[in-house]
Amino acid sequence: MNTIVLKQNLDFQHYQLAVKALASVGVEVAEPHNPYEITEEDIRAIALAREDVKQGRVKSSEQVFEEAKAYYESFLDR
Repeated sequence: MNTIVLKQNLDFQHYQLAVKALASVGVEVAEPHNPYEITEEDIRAIALAREDVKQGRVKSSEQVFEEAKAYYESFLDR
């Protein structure tokens, strides 16, 4: 996928004009990604995470920190 970088932000009207101009020469413009949009995959992942919590398959932040620390310290020992 190619990306066009604009030198300044466009208001909605100018954005629509740019999209129409690009479409007229055969360039498809992808809709901007909404970071707050929740996909079906996100919903499944949340459900699995909730099930993990119910089953006790969780770690404290301290456990995660200690594991990460031990992992990266192993690289320093080389």
